[in-house]
Amino acid sequence: MNDWTIPAGYELAFIFTLILLGFYALFFTYLGLRIKIERASIEKTPMALLYAIFLEIILLFASRLIYCWFDFVLTRFDTSTYTYYPNLFFFRLGAFLEGISLIIIAFAVEHVILLKRTRYAFTIIMIIAIIFGILYPMRPGILEDFAITSLIGAIAMLIVCLFILFTWVWLGIVTPGLRKIMWILCIGVILWIFGESMVGEPYINFFLLFLSRDVTYAISITIKIAGLLGFFYGIGMNFRRVNKATLDYYRSRKICIVHRGKIQGTPFMCAKCGVLYCAKCKEAVVRAENKCWNCKAMLDTSSQISFQVRADDAMFQKFANFKDELSKETDLEAFRILLEIGDFFLEQRKNQGLGDLAGKLEEIITMQPHDEIDAIIKDSIAEPESPVIEGESSPRKAKIDTTLLIDGKRK
Repeated sequence: MNDWTIPAGYELAFIFTLILLGFYALFFTYLGLRIKIERASIEKTPMALLYAIFLEIILLFASRLIYCWFDFVLTRFDTSTYTYYPNLFFFRLGAFLEGISLIIIAFAVEHVILLKRTRYAFTIIMIIAIIFGILYPMRPGILEDFAITSLIGAIAMLIVCLFILFTWVWLGIVTPGLRKIMWILCIGVILWIFGESMVGEPYINFFLLFLSRDVTYAISITIKIAGLLGFFYGIGMNFRRVNKATLDYYRSRKICIVHRGKIQGTPFMCAKCGVLYCAKCKEAVVRAENKCWNCKAMLDTSSQISFQVRADDAMFQKFANFKDELSKETDLEAFRILLEIGDFFLEQRKNQGLGDLAGKLEEIITMQPHDEIDAIIKDSIAEPESPVIEGESSPRKAKIDTTLLIDGKRK
């Protein structure tokens, strides 16, 4: 390819293609830096949309690069060579990457903005179109086969893009504070759809009635750049405002962020980001990790972690033996010491089964004489209030239930 030259009559298209690739590179570089800054920021915010757009721009860049090789080097815009290998392989690869980019953004919109209300229908449509484009048999030299797969892919892309467009329109209607941003974003989506359609089969044949192929490609790329600018401004630069507006809307509708349904009864609100939880989901999240699903902040500093030790649990057996070795008269006295030792393993106790901690407790008991454990308790931690103990005092029948505050202090 040392003697490769731009196909005659396509000089303008080649220049505009390079400009488009430059915009893609600029956009994903900015988004990569933005992701790095957001991850280091103290003020956490959901980043699903930002990640989706970052991946989409990278895939569109890679797809356009492959299409550039396909158009200017492999086929040199000779449609009669499209269905021969390796030309067809590179076309399908470019279409595959472009389709994956739409799958990512459609999934993000259906999952984050619409809270799975559409059951991922539009994501599935795009997946089916990609599979069809890969598996549909192409007969060498039969351009109709190429036209069929291109048409199916173009229709699927149009459906998904229109769905995304209507989602932004809806979001602008229900959140007046985002109206200007959503209008710019919608205009960007419309321009991108139109620019992409201009050079797709069979739409390009219509434009070729009035324009040369070179000018048609140049205009198509210009329109796509304008559309990308609108899209990038709406989501890439204002994704925080889009996130906030979405959460405000669902908060006003009393939608639980966990099970995505209507909240019955009094909702619980995250003190940091304001998202709502129903009572059951809030309790489940606190028991699991006590982190907000939206902002990852501590869900509630006054929330308690409850646990139980039963007679069939390995930890219960260790407690019974430990109480005998300490020669304490009551379960309560022995359990206070056990509770203090357990403070050192609060994180493990939140993330592991109690039985898994039996070995660690045995190691602590073995390493330190009991009088030293008592000294640690007296010197480092104030006398705790009595924990709640239910059941009989016998270690074989006792059911011990206590609560620990998140910061490690007992209540």
